[in-house]
Amino acid sequence: QARGFLLLLVILLLAFTTMNVVINFSFGSFMTALSEKKEANFYRQAWILLGVLVVAAPVSAFYGYVTDKLGINWREWLTQHFLQQ
Repeated sequence: QARGFLLLLVILLLAFTTMNVVINFSFGSFMTALSEKKEANFYRQAWILLGVLVVAAPVSAFYGYVTDKLGINWREWLTQHFLQQ
């Protein structure tokens, strides 16, 4: 079970990092459209950024949950390991 959580954690870490890169590029395009005063491009980039954030929020929350769950499992195993000695 712990190995499954660890594998899931690695997958979520890659997804989380990818989402951060996508957010960075989306925000950059959004700010460029704003600074160039291109209204149509601004609204398009705003919707894209909103969509990216809607996807990124659950990924971030689930990444935190899996990290905490893995930490709890590790502490329980470590406690049992030391108590059996």
